[in-house]
Amino acid sequence: MLSALCFAVGVSADDRASVIVERLAAAVKSLGSYEAAFTVRVGDYSGDGRYAVSGRGYNLSLGDVEVFCDGAVRREVNRALREITVDNVDTAARNILSDPVGAFDFIGDDFSAELVSENDGTAVVSLTPKSGGIHGGVIEVTVDVRTFYPQRLVYRLDGDAVTVDVRKLASSSVPLKTFDPKSFDGYEIIDFR
Repeated sequence: MLSALCFAVGVSADDRASVIVERLAAAVKSLGSYEAAFTVRVGDYSGDGRYAVSGRGYNLSLGDVEVFCDGAVRREVNRALREITVDNVDTAARNILSDPVGAFDFIGDDFSAELVSENDGTAVVSLTPKSGGIHGGVIEVTVDVRTFYPQRLVYRLDGDAVTVDVRKLASSSVPLKTFDPKSFDGYEIIDFR
């Protein structure tokens, strides 16, 4: 039915997928500073998390882990292990858990977009890295085509899948929580920079 609809209006399914991806990126960008709540599932694990984005910076928490990023340096605090991992930000990552700032920016030459389905106001787009890509794996994005907000992301790599359900996405005027070393006295620091 989707193919017939696209053919009837003169739009290919791949063109429609590209339009959806562009509108998704624009919708998230239009939020400015924003916050999100999500549920992640991988194997038998399921956990709720949240993140906030402001400019190139973000703060993300999931279970015992909290990440503070100023746009250049990422500090991952693991409260259970009492350690802090410090590294440069991988701005090429398109994974919501690695760098939520760029998680929805699939525009450009890095991905091929294919429309998997579109029904009842929801579209599923499969994104495959071009030419071996920068991080490999396929990303499947479910988008509400009324708002163009993401509903679900599934990251598939080497037979494994990580599913992230986005439960909330909204603009926020709350200042971004930043890293305060005094809050983590006695934590081991592992610096990969």
